[in-house]
Amino acid sequence: MSWAIEENIEDCIKSYLQNNISGVSLNYYSAWSSETIKYPAVIVNAVESRNVEKTGWTGIREVDVVIGLLVAADSSVRSNTASYRDKIITALAYDDLASSLNQVSGAKVVFSQANIEEIKRDIDENRRVFVNEIRLAVVASPKQT
Repeated sequence: MSWAIEENIEDCIKSYLQNNISGVSLNYYSAWSSETIKYPAVIVNAVESRNVEKTGWTGIREVDVVIGLLVAADSSVRSNTASYRDKIITALAYDDLASSLNQVSGAKVVFSQANIEEIKRDIDENRRVFVNEIRLAVVASPKQT
């Protein structure tokens, strides 16, 4: 069992997205990766975790996960961004996402809840990149091995 729950959540969601999105060419990354990012990029980041409902330490964590979609500015950025975001949301937007995430091969975490909470769009003018953030509310714990 590993207590690196944030990294394990990121890796699991990244694998899930890679396996469930087709018809578009996206580059997938877990946060804090040393890989050079190529656009369009999907970056999964477990931003913050805390004890469930402010209880004592049980190993069960509420985790805020942000899935970032970064698309370089060009003449087709609007339509491409909409298409990419639609594919990601389609892969995530249903009632029992946690069960599907639990089926990912090699996952080191067990999900009891996972659902889309918020979608935000922004522009990183310095890098000329359009940024979409899809925020997930997750409850998960390390997988017993």
